[in-house]
Amino acid sequence: AAMAKASLIMVANGTLTHSPDSTMKCWSALGYYGASTSNLWMGSSSQASEDQVDDYLIDYGVNSAGHRRWLIDPFLKYISFGRVDTENIAAGGIQVIHNETQELNELHPGFVAYPFEIYPAELLEKTWYLSFSALANDNGVWTGSGVDFSQAQITVTQENGQVMQVFEVEHDDIGYGLPNCLRWRVGALADDVKYLVTIRNVKVLQNYKDYSYWFVSKNFQPELIAPANFDNRAPLHPNFCWKAIDSKVAYDLQIARDPYFRDLVFSLNGIDSTCSSLTESILSENTEYFWRVRAVDSAGIGHLWSPSWRFTTINSHLTLLAPPNGAREVDPSVYFQWTALTAFDVDSYEFQAANDSTLTSSYFTVDIPGTWSGFYFSRANPLQSGKSYFWRIKAQLAGGNQSLYSEVWRFTVKPATAVEAEADAIPAAYALTQNFPNPFKASTMIEFELPKEEYVTLELFNLQGQRLKPLMHGRVRAGRHRVHINTEGLPNGIYVYRMQTEETTFARKLIILE
Repeated sequence: AAMAKASLIMVANGTLTHSPDSTMKCWSALGYYGASTSNLWMGSSSQASEDQVDDYLIDYGVNSAGHRRWLIDPFLKYISFGRVDTENIAAGGIQVIHNETQELNELHPGFVAYPFEIYPAELLEKTWYLSFSALANDNGVWTGSGVDFSQAQITVTQENGQVMQVFEVEHDDIGYGLPNCLRWRVGALADDVKYLVTIRNVKVLQNYKDYSYWFVSKNFQPELIAPANFDNRAPLHPNFCWKAIDSKVAYDLQIARDPYFRDLVFSLNGIDSTCSSLTESILSENTEYFWRVRAVDSAGIGHLWSPSWRFTTINSHLTLLAPPNGAREVDPSVYFQWTALTAFDVDSYEFQAANDSTLTSSYFTVDIPGTWSGFYFSRANPLQSGKSYFWRIKAQLAGGNQSLYSEVWRFTVKPATAVEAEADAIPAAYALTQNFPNPFKASTMIEFELPKEEYVTLELFNLQGQRLKPLMHGRVRAGRHRVHINTEGLPNGIYVYRMQTEETTFARKLIILE
């Protein structure tokens, strides 16, 4: 309560002070007590509270490292925290509780060092003071007053034996947690390098002692990979990836609508790989999102979040074209067609069909190359005459992403009759008919005939012979076939469509005219 009231005084008056005057807005005796006995801060309301705690631990610019020393006092058991926010500014503080302390573990080394052993790089300012405090005994915080650093000698070496420069050595016994502290700076510290620290000639209760320990500044902040920062055409089911930190860590992922991650839309903890696919339908089309990742070490400690990246989703729905929804009298060798996802790099399409709308009864799946926007169904067991089928499709996108499924459409295969059998008589020769209508705006129909089953390729070219788009590929049964094509996005003009089989090649011209 004292810290909350102290924060309220600072926000109400726009002033950071350890001695708030009684004439100030929202002043209270409890708030005054909190302000006068705590570490205080004031800044933007967007600043996370844990960031301020991290700043106290680093204590950059504070020669005494006083804030840090309060926080790493090994006897400290409780900390009081308070914060008050307005639309633009926030204020808060941390108060250490002195009237109750904790006992030290028997494995405690008898000193407090910053940094110590494997230490998060984000909590170490490599150009600022390192620090060391010795315990005269483990009975209580003030027993550290029997320590004298006046004759101390500090050596810092890399594991390979290289001696580091140590400068600006300072020490005091004025309090801030443990009442003794030795501080120094080291030139050119680096991440992922093991440093050995030796401190000799420390006088502890009239006896001289030597201390040694090691530390490694470990970068636990993940580097994001995908979706790329400012990606403005992300699918609705993106695959989130980042670079590995260490084989022993897990990761937490967050997605939000705002850069401060207050409006979270998705959060997943304990990810044991460096990629996570968003399979749930959480994201909306044409919406900007922010995402970030942090590493969690083997002790379960979550480290600094990565810098946030932003992306914008676009429509990744597939639009079905043929056979039309609800179509009846559909030929068993039906040609399925959809609008290609031209805004994405498509690896493949997944086609699903079944006898019920949930696509679970007599269900089957066909994988289709990503360059296609249609295919003939030519399974060993063809579609049954007179039966109704439901179908849908989705795209597998580059980078492990995928689109949403299209709508589910229905069609009914025509029943086999003697009249239809005669109408479906096998042609005597190959043929490619003129498209109809022609000229046309965006869609037209092409028919072709095959005297036998063959692999057929139908493609569109400009008059310079450049291949513009595939219209269909696949093995097609003998008979007459019809293909609906979509040329949306192509300018007015004359184009060539070409059919190529194992035996022959045909070509005709078509005209696009808006």
